[in-house]
Amino acid sequence: MEATAEQTETFASPHEEAANKIVNQNMLWAAGVGIFPIPVVDFVGITAVQLKMINDLANLYEIPFRRDVGKSIVASLVASLGAPTLAFGTVGSILKGLPLVGPVLGGLALPGFSAALTYAIGRVFIQHFETGGNMLDFDVEGMRAHFAKAFEEGKEEAAAPA
Repeated sequence: MEATAEQTETFASPHEEAANKIVNQNMLWAAGVGIFPIPVVDFVGITAVQLKMINDLANLYEIPFRRDVGKSIVASLVASLGAPTLAFGTVGSILKGLPLVGPVLGGLALPGFSAALTYAIGRVFIQHFETGGNMLDFDVEGMRAHFAKAFEEGKEEAAAPA
């Protein structure tokens, strides 16, 4: 069964609370990795956190995890945000290469972006797994609008005090 953005996000499953906890923990990890001062290395670390989160969610829902498929889905979802949004995250990473002020500026921009992105990825995977989906039938096109909305929610979550 394929999940689409039109499906409701209100779930009453036994997995929902644990799934939300997994997403929230990985948001924090992604934000922490976003502070890492070396450009590009931060993106590698953030992607690793996101793939770990998807693996944890798949395990929770007893769905076989495929790293290659997870990478492809994440790349497609992130690309769906469009150039201006991606440029913000990329510039945040590149700024870290500037002497003196770069790590500070990049370290301020990237953690929130990383946390919001991780939140959105987690939310769409929860929705997909809740509706009976697996790693092989994820409909990226059908989830684009939901992903964009979840990214906006993720920005609010990332900015909220802990």
